[in-house]
Amino acid sequence: MHSDQLDSVLTRKETAKILGVTPSTLDRMRKDGGFPHPIKLSPQRIGWRQSDLSHWIATRPAMDRP
Repeated sequence: MHSDQLDSVLTRKETAKILGVTPSTLDRMRKDGGFPHPIKLSPQRIGWRQSDLSHWIATRPAMDRP
C-alpha cells in the first residue's frame, strides 16, 4: 500500500456482511484463530483493516467443483 492511500477500517457488522456470516459466526472465527486480528478503535470498539481482510480472503483455499 502506498503511503498516500488510507486503508479503510471495517466494523464488526461490516466485516461479517462482507464475509456473508453473522456477527456471532465472526466472533467464533476470531476465537478459533486463523482470522486477522482486529485493531482497537476505542475502549469498546474494534475494526479490521480492509487490506487484512482482502489478504485473508485471497489466501483461503478454493472449494473443488463437483
